[in-house]
Amino acid sequence: MLLAAGRHVVVDDTGSPRFIRDEWRATASAAGVPFVLVWVQISPELQRERVLANRLGQVRPDVTDAVLQEHGASFEPPVKEAPLVIDATSTSDSVAIAAIVEAIKAAAVR
Repeated sequence: MLLAAGRHVVVDDTGSPRFIRDEWRATASAAGVPFVLVWVQISPELQRERVLANRLGQVRPDVTDAVLQEHGASFEPPVKEAPLVIDATSTSDSVAIAAIVEAIKAAAVR
């Protein structure tokens, strides 16, 4: 297991329902490592723009409209989970990305 080997682990997932995030948190706790929940907040308009751009460029696998709708409908905001909140509009700027990385590092040592 990567955590047991002292490796950093990033789970890139929507984590829409809270029970999934609770499992991630429990896994980190059992391994004795910090857990940082990063909540990237994105407007529906920007999300749609990025999905359509990805469909044209095929940089990553497509997320169907039905899946996006399902995730949006079932999303349980982590407002009571002390997330590190990131504005999705800043995730294309290299300076902002560097600041985000530093914020995640700082949150991991609290």
